[in-house]
Formats: sequence, structure tokens, C-alpha cells
Amino acid sequence: MKSYLTIILIIVIGLPVSSQESIPLNRLGLNVEYGISGVALKDQYISKERYTGSLQTIGIWYGRLTDRRGWQLGMTNQQGSDLKNHAIRAEFERVSLNFDQFFQMKTFNLLAKPASWYFGPSVEYFEYELINRFSSNHKAYSELIMVSMGINAMLEWDLANKLTLSAFVRSNVIGVNAKTHDEQRHTDQNSILQTFIKANNLNGDLFIRYRVIKRISLGLKGKAQYTRSTGWEESQNFVNSILLFAIVHF
Repeated sequence: MKSYLTIILIIVIGLPVSSQESIPLNRLGLNVEYGISGVALKDQYISKERYTGSLQTIGIWYGRLTDRRGWQLGMTNQQGSDLKNHAIRAEFERVSLNFDQFFQMKTFNLLAKPASWYFGPSVEYFEYELINRFSSNHKAYSELIMVSMGINAMLEWDLANKLTLSAFVRSNVIGVNAKTHDEQRHTDQNSILQTFIKANNLNGDLFIRYRVIKRISLGLKGKAQYTRSTGWEESQNFVNSILLFAIVHF
């Protein structure tokens, strides 16, 4: 697991260099976000039953975005210790490390306000850990790891001079995945190459931000995340979040 993280860190740290340039207006910057999430999940390696609960979510991002191009690098951590399925409790944590690159595809007016559409590639490291507490001395553990290449799209809509509405989606396309599994049923399959057909990791954001002063913006974000793996015992989880964020523009 740690080796995967080291590889992806090397990739994403190196990629943004090509986008560094002197630009008059940076729409992004250093972004810290925090909020509450609801989760519903099912991991058939542990149980066919669905578990639900709440998570705390924190994200840290840094990026640059202009009228022509941009990029962002960030990490999100979500965890909760009181997921429930009737009387059975579980702990859940998911971590993602993302690098997204943006290229402006089109500018247009939306309801007489300027808007821009961006499109680009993404690199993602993702993992979750689920610990099921059947009783005080009986636990079950499952882990899913994805290292993938994908695509993203973003809409930036300037509602007013300092007010911007944004929509963002990201999807994996192909990657190397690993999951806790029954080794008698799935021999020699500790990690496999999977496409979007076999494994999904989808993210959608809708957020509004207001530039309070020249270097500071505040905002509200709604986030939806869906993850599915079918290479071994099937697992699915859906997380929806409401987040507050602050951006320091450089």
C-alpha cells in the first residue's frame, strides 16, 4: 500500500511543473475544506448487508487555474467509527490523492454571464479500509486500493464580479487495483488491471465561492462519490458530503 502511494506522489509532484507560468488571475490557490458526509456501503467479502453512517471529511488542495489552463493537487480523508447494520458496528476510512489537469475547451455566455468549460486528464490514488465489529473479540477487515488514470471536466460560471459557481466531475478509465479477497476463490489475483467496466471511482462536485478580499475566497461545496469493484467479492460505496471551504489565492 505504501509503495503505491510513493509512486503516485512522484507522478503528481512532477506533472504540474509544465503548467507553472506567469498569470494575472489565479482562480485556485491553497484550499482547505471540512464537512460532514453520509455513507452507504456494501462489501461482500465481509457481508452482503448494507452499512450506513456518517463520516468527517477534510480536504487539502493546491492548484492554479486561468482562462486557458490549470491544475490541482489534493488529498481527501473521510472517516467514521459508528457505521451500523442493525446491531453490528463498523469503522470506515477512505483516502484519495488526486492530480487533475485542465485545458479550456470553450468560453460562452450562460444566462448572459460568462462561463468556461475545461477538460483534461486525471491521476488518482484511492483506498478504503472497512473494519466490521461482529462482537467484542471478533472483527473482519477489508481494504480496496485503486491507482488509476482518468478524465475530468469542469464548468466555471461567473455569476457576478466576485461570485463563481463551479461544477466538476471526474471518472477513472483504467488502473491497477487490489482488494482483500478470498484467496481460495481468487488465486494469484492480488492486483489486477481493470477498466471502467469492472471498477468505478466517480466524483462530482457542485460549489459556489465568493472572493471576500483579493487573496481570500470562502465557499460551500456539495460532493458525491461512488466507488465499485467487481474483480473479487463485489463492493460498492456511496458518499455524499456538504463542505465549507476557504481558499488563499497566490
